[in-house]
Amino acid sequence: MSDAGIAELFATMEAAWAQADAGRFARAFAPVAEFTSVRGDRLNDRAAIAAAHDRLFATIYSGTRLVLTVQKIRHCSSRLAIVHLDSQLLHLDGSPARGLGGNPGNTMHAQAVVEHGRAGWQIISFMNMVPLASK
Repeated sequence: MSDAGIAELFATMEAAWAQADAGRFARAFAPVAEFTSVRGDRLNDRAAIAAAHDRLFATIYSGTRLVLTVQKIRHCSSRLAIVHLDSQLLHLDGSPARGLGGNPGNTMHAQAVVEHGRAGWQIISFMNMVPLASK
């Protein structure tokens, strides 16, 4: 399985975020996926992920875009990989947005477990984390 397919999965998420399309964003996730937000909220399926992001796109994340940078992909098998990502939340004009993480530019780290199946690569587990401030 190619890393290009995994990168495409995250590019689709970025595009959906920029269009505030929660349904399209959530389709990157398997129907039964686990999502842990930066606040520790746990969502357990695609419908819950879509609903939560629909609320975010209508409120705190309105007019923002997400930039995801794949840092590392570790293939566990031909159908399973662990992906380490950095993400940044920006206003549509490119300036840093303040979000739930609260750090400058709302830079976060994430870890995703992705699985390849009939629908291509999908996220089965995703966890966002805010890095500690450096001193």
